[in-house]
Amino acid sequence: MLGGLFEFADLGLHELKGFDAPIRAWRVLRESAAETRFEARATSGLAPTVGREHELALLAELWSKAASGEGQVVLLSGEPGIGKSHLIQALRERLRDRPHIRIRCQCSPFHANSALRPSIVQLTRAAGFHPDDPPSVKLDKLERLLARSTDKVRDDAPLLSAFLSLPVGSRYAPLNLSPQRQKELTLEALIRQLVGLAARQPVLLVFEDIHWIDPTSLELLDRLVPQIPRLAVLAIFSFRPEFEPRWIGHPRVTSLALNRLSHRQGAALVQRLTGGKALPGGLLEQMVAKTDGVPLFLEEVTKAVIESDVLTDEGDRYALAGPLPPLAIPATLQDSLVARLDRLVAPAREGAQIGAAIGREFSYELLAAVAQRGERELQGALDQLIGAELVIARGRPPHATCIFKHALVGDAAYATLLRSRRQQLHTRIAHALEQHFGEVVEHEPEIVAQHYTAAGLSLQAIGYWQRAGESANDRSANDEAQSHLQKALNLIETLPAGPERQRRELAALTVLGRVLAARSGYANPEVEQVYSRARRLCELMPEDADLFPVLLGLAIYSATRAELTSAHELSGRLLDLARQSNDPVWVVEAHYARGVGFSWRGDFREARKHLELASESYRPQRHRAHLALYGQDPGPICLCRGSAVLWHLGYPDQALARMEDALVLAERLAHPFSRAYVLTWAAWLRLFRREVAEAEERIDRALTFATEQAYPFWTAMAAQQKGWLSAKQGHKERAIAQIEDSLARMQAVGTHVTQAYAMGLLGEVLGSVNRASDGVRLIDRALDQVNRTREQWCHAELLRLRGALCAAAEPGDCREAEISFRQAIERSREQGAKSWELRAATSLARLLAEQGKRAEAHDLLAPTYGWFTEGFDTLDLKEAKTLLDKLGA
Repeated sequence: MLGGLFEFADLGLHELKGFDAPIRAWRVLRESAAETRFEARATSGLAPTVGREHELALLAELWSKAASGEGQVVLLSGEPGIGKSHLIQALRERLRDRPHIRIRCQCSPFHANSALRPSIVQLTRAAGFHPDDPPSVKLDKLERLLARSTDKVRDDAPLLSAFLSLPVGSRYAPLNLSPQRQKELTLEALIRQLVGLAARQPVLLVFEDIHWIDPTSLELLDRLVPQIPRLAVLAIFSFRPEFEPRWIGHPRVTSLALNRLSHRQGAALVQRLTGGKALPGGLLEQMVAKTDGVPLFLEEVTKAVIESDVLTDEGDRYALAGPLPPLAIPATLQDSLVARLDRLVAPAREGAQIGAAIGREFSYELLAAVAQRGERELQGALDQLIGAELVIARGRPPHATCIFKHALVGDAAYATLLRSRRQQLHTRIAHALEQHFGEVVEHEPEIVAQHYTAAGLSLQAIGYWQRAGESANDRSANDEAQSHLQKALNLIETLPAGPERQRRELAALTVLGRVLAARSGYANPEVEQVYSRARRLCELMPEDADLFPVLLGLAIYSATRAELTSAHELSGRLLDLARQSNDPVWVVEAHYARGVGFSWRGDFREARKHLELASESYRPQRHRAHLALYGQDPGPICLCRGSAVLWHLGYPDQALARMEDALVLAERLAHPFSRAYVLTWAAWLRLFRREVAEAEERIDRALTFATEQAYPFWTAMAAQQKGWLSAKQGHKERAIAQIEDSLARMQAVGTHVTQAYAMGLLGEVLGSVNRASDGVRLIDRALDQVNRTREQWCHAELLRLRGALCAAAEPGDCREAEISFRQAIERSREQGAKSWELRAATSLARLLAEQGKRAEAHDLLAPTYGWFTEGFDTLDLKEAKTLLDKLGA
């Protein structure tokens, strides 16, 4: 009688007075955390399963295979009310006495863009979290749960705690992972739990209603399906016909579509629902005909007719109480459900309506906060809903969770509300969440946003949609983030034209631009559209505080795309805003943007000034709080970019020392993106210094870290460096392939800075394999790009490389080579780029010496070499000194 409502301990057989045979006794342990809307009432049978014998036999057969280690996936499809969940429950009943583990995840239209929501709910339930548990107790429970399936509790607990928004205190070190890497490791941890459980016992994994699945959960299933055949797992994914599963054709994947019941099967179902009591023949025929073979419709119509005053109970049969009214049998499932709701007392009907406004699943606490009724009256209303089998409750008030028996029940209850009443309820729900459910507001702002949107309160909704987008972006749930931000933008379009609308649109576009770029790179046309619109809005708006993060995002976007004229203008506006505000954080960020822009443009003196001003104003504690807003820590980044600038200006030893400072600071701060930035530039410095062994170590570290953290920009840049390294190690063909691959990667993600330099490196390698003419043509393309984009930091070196290739292509005619070398020297002097100048002067001096112009060569190279005061152990200075010694001999 108690069915699955409680968990019991078996006390064995006992002799009891009044009974002839021993009776099995049980001790009640606790209320059951029933996993489904059916499980709690499973032993009494929520509704009979009729007409599914073949399908149930197929599932049982697949279970037998899965239990023996041949994992199976079932794609279970069918229209609403066709009996997908009933079939799954029938399988669960069949397996009840067999050793196995059940995992059930439920998708919902209210959480279709809440990343991994089904897994969050399942894991929370499996761990046995109680609303009153403090974080430390929840963490204890989580660790005990994980210990059942893995020996990597120390690895997985911090990941899954973050996933559950559970603070870990000092028990675990901060994760310090990029959002993308953290998401990937979290998905791996979730799969690892399933693998570990399946090694203990066969697992029945059910993902219901995946037509409402969130993108990150869908990614989880994409990763999981190929692994299922190796596990003792039967995975059942249920969905409506409009969903198109992407796993058809995979090994051990079976598609199972449920059809409507036949007339005979429908009549049999009615007989079971009435407990075997006969219905008047004409009435039974009408019921079966009108419900058209949809089991849920037939079930609801049967209950609606029995509950009405149309029939009288004659003990073994039902009889008509009088002539059958024309509308006695509802014409649609919706009508049937509405008719049953209408027969409820007012508090119960209102409870169903409020629950429907909250969602498919709703807590008693939130229902009470919104209903504003006395506890006894509210519990009575809930009892009536449960008794009518419209709602299933898990747990007891005030910690009960209520679930509509079927999504269509909630839809029917919601449809009975007038528009004004709906808006009123959604307003009350949003206010209740804000006042009493801080965790929902903090960790699921999209829920509050949905209610404010449905309430017609656009301004409040916009703010929450943007918070939801930012939160999803922080977790690298890019599809969900884009959806939230697009909803914000859709609402912004409904606001009156004016500064407030512009400001809100600009804020949303800035975050959306970052989201789109993270997902598909800066080459995506959507990214360009978003930033172009943001730039136009900036031009319309006065300079104020809200503009600063927007302008910074635009400046970074423009610089990455090698749109350096635009980046230069934007960084100037940033500096003006920072000076006006006197905000120390803004001052650092503005000088950083200005310095990086100058360095890309080849104005190394100005770049040094701004980067050093940024470093002088930087304070780690002050800027740590701004990482989420700006995405990187300017401290180590300004040091590493300043290091590269120092090398260009002719201070190779100071550059090396500053880079070491950057590396130490980046390691200490442990911010993944900033660390990837510094590691990559540390490799560049060794490459500039032409230190092959040291460069190899730095490049490998940078590439490994960028790959682990899933940073496509930094992996593409490290691939450039890897190509240079291969060339220096004598692997020329490999070098060509690596640099070409890096160029393709950079093009794919819309990163144009350093492309020209990569083309120069590739041209140099081509020259070394007797393809000097091809190299010249490639470098000419690079020079055209430099002139077009103003990315002139490598202009002098490209000219020098062109000269070397011209000399190799036309050994007997060095005029073109000499022109390029002299242009390189002139350009480097304009920029103050002493290191490029030394390299170009050495190349030209060598060419002149080969022509017998030794004195001219010496006089050209000596002043440049004589300028240097450090770096005499670097290859460039050693080669220059060796050449000078030969020329002076």
